[in-house]
Amino acid sequence: KHLRTAMAYDNLGQSYLMTYRPAETLKAVDMHQKAERIMKSIAGVDDPHLRQFVQHLHKARLHCDQFEKAGFLSAMPCWRPPTNEDIDKQNMAGLFESTLRGQVSDATHCREKDCDVCTTTIPSHVMQQALRMYGLFDFTSPSSNPVNVAAFIRMACDELQGMKLKA
Repeated sequence: KHLRTAMAYDNLGQSYLMTYRPAETLKAVDMHQKAERIMKSIAGVDDPHLRQFVQHLHKARLHCDQFEKAGFLSAMPCWRPPTNEDIDKQNMAGLFESTLRGQVSDATHCREKDCDVCTTTIPSHVMQQALRMYGLFDFTSPSSNPVNVAAFIRMACDELQGMKLKA
């Protein structure tokens, strides 16, 4: 009976944790503490359930600490964890690189000759599509010009920051 209660608290804590919202993350820590307290009263130190509950509590506390750091927000609660501007820039640089690789492999004229335009920029409609697949559904490309990596990162991070402030 007590084991099932502890497991229920642990599962509820995991569910709260996956929302990536500050208030729910605090509830997750509370649920994991209750689960750990129950398990310590009925289980031995080597019990695998107790170790698992302690790991979940540690993870929840780390998530809580992230929300307390300045600049760590979630642009898409319930979907993506909180990030800061540096992490956003790294993510967007990786997204640009993967989008660029997909563009170069699709462009037959770029494979036939060395085309500098194809290897350093992507069309704006491709940028819009990539950002929407990433989750920036409201993003609209400001122009029809090809976009380089710096412009891509700047526009995408601006959009992410706007989403974080709305969330």
